[in-house]
Amino acid sequence: MTNALMYAGFLMLIASGASLFFNRRLAIDGRPGLWRWIWNHRWNLGVLLGIASPFMGYHVSDGKEPWKVVGVPFPSAMFDAKGLDYVGPLTGPFMVLNVLFWLLLPQLVLWVTSGRGRRPGGAAAGDVTT
Repeated sequence: MTNALMYAGFLMLIASGASLFFNRRLAIDGRPGLWRWIWNHRWNLGVLLGIASPFMGYHVSDGKEPWKVVGVPFPSAMFDAKGLDYVGPLTGPFMVLNVLFWLLLPQLVLWVTSGRGRRPGGAAAGDVTT
């Protein structure tokens, strides 16, 4: 599960970076109130999620003992049942990737919910500003 989450994280990180580019051209007029609120606070939300990322984790078991994995979607560290930590050379880079992932996630949500794909060209009527 950890590897699948990490690979999905890489794909979503790439998609979030691409959505950052595409979102620059979105028109916000006529959008629902919640969408506009997220648009206006997208960087604040991203920074808050990025700051919270070192505290995100989940539990897994290897069949012998439970483990706590810290870092979503990139596993930065693991803790065993005794509380001992297991870190490695990828801990720092994965922590940076987690912060970047959560910083850009609101961009991806906005792009996906912007109505892309309603027209063959991928842009909905009135989406592109000049």
